Amino acid sequence: MKRTNCSLSDLSIKRKAKLSDFSVKRRAKLLELSERKTAQRNLSEESRRIDAVMRNFKLKPYNEVSARLDAATKHTIAFLKIHQR
Repeated sequence: MKRTNCSLSDLSIKRKAKLSDFSVKRRAKLLELSERKTAQRNLSEESRRIDAVMRNFKLKPYNEVSARLDAATKHTIAFLKIHQR
C-alpha cells in the first residue's frame, strides 16, 4: 500500500467527498428509477383509457361498415334516378 503524507483531516475530507459522491449517484439512480416507474404507470393508464374508449365506441368490423356504405350508396343512387325523371 502506498503511503502519502496526508493528515487525518485530509483523509476524512476525501472520505466524505467519496461518500457524498456515492450518495449523489445513488440519489440520481433512484430518481431515474422513480421517473421510469411513473412513465410506465402513465403509459398503462393511457392504454387502459384507450381500451375503455374503444370498448365504448364498439368499432364495427370493416365488412359491416363497408356493407352499410354500399347499401346507403345504392339507396342514394336509386333515389336520384327516381327524382331525375
